[in-house]
Amino acid sequence: MGVNRDITERKRSEAALQASEEKFGAVFRESLDMILIIDSESSLILSANRATRAVLGYEPDALVGKEFGALFSNDARLSEPEFVRALREKGSLLESQVFTRADGTTSLIDVSATIIMWGDKEAILATFRDITEQKRLEAELMEKELLRVALEKEQELGELKNRFMSTVSHEFRTPLAMILTSSELVERYYDRLAAERRAAAFETIKAQVKHLGDMLDDISVIIKAQMGRLEFHPKPVDLGYLCRRVVGEIQATIGIAHLLEFTCQGAFVNIPIDERLLQHILRNLLSNAVKYSPPGELVEIELRRQNGEIRLQVRDHGIGIPADDQERIFEAYHRASNVGSISGTGLGLKIVKDCAELHGGAVDFESESGKGTAFTIRLPALVL
Repeated sequence: MGVNRDITERKRSEAALQASEEKFGAVFRESLDMILIIDSESSLILSANRATRAVLGYEPDALVGKEFGALFSNDARLSEPEFVRALREKGSLLESQVFTRADGTTSLIDVSATIIMWGDKEAILATFRDITEQKRLEAELMEKELLRVALEKEQELGELKNRFMSTVSHEFRTPLAMILTSSELVERYYDRLAAERRAAAFETIKAQVKHLGDMLDDISVIIKAQMGRLEFHPKPVDLGYLCRRVVGEIQATIGIAHLLEFTCQGAFVNIPIDERLLQHILRNLLSNAVKYSPPGELVEIELRRQNGEIRLQVRDHGIGIPADDQERIFEAYHRASNVGSISGTGLGLKIVKDCAELHGGAVDFESESGKGTAFTIRLPALVL
């Protein structure tokens, strides 16, 4: 009874093995991928399927007995011994290799290989798929994508150029008109003007010339930032003194129209700051705070340390930024929808953001229409 059972089990095993071999043979013959069986010791090709004609242009029988390494192109990444050694170490391998076709041309081919038993010896089962056309199509798609991005960038730059020209022509017109009017007034009526009127006219001219200079400076900063040429030169600075000085200069310029209140919590000496860029930040934030607040409103400036950072905050109680505009507020030339006839270039906040980021910092804000806005510059709290 036991003998019969053993015979039955052996027959089943033999039948299963035969079925498996027949299935492998069918897959081997009919596969659209080129398949080679390679002796792992000698690297001689033991068997090849008919897909070798389509993939490399060889007749299957012509490859049998040929060294596998002879198929590699001279510039293949792995030599034949390296290929076999890597396969032995990993047990299986997936590589993209350059192979030489029968006609002497080359193809980029994905090779998937593994160690198998072939009869009573160890062999390599390698599957080959030509990806030359696939890579060509990928390269074409990449080229088209790069072209699309370049065209979008060109369109964006064209739009920025148009907005720049529109801004310049509009924003420069008012100060130039005021300079012209004041200079003509002095020229025509100099002898009849009281000293106070003459002084006021000259002050108007100087103020508008400075205003034009500030706008040109802002435009220069934006252009340099867009071209990646905005330079950053930090040096040890008493940041509290610097902020107090800039606030004082702006207070003297605006007179009693607004009160600027500066508070400094602690000492901020030897802070690595680019003084020129920090002045751009503070001047633009204060200019906006004053510009978009009713006369007489308080503008609060605070310098403090918080959460391991230096924080410089400018808070106003003006018209605020509508929710729909807040996502685009740092875009060059973008202005909020509620500014009305208030003049401006739309460059200030872009400059603030670029200058803060050059310091390794960031800018946050909170705002509500009709209730005001607070911008906070966050800088690394480094000390030299």
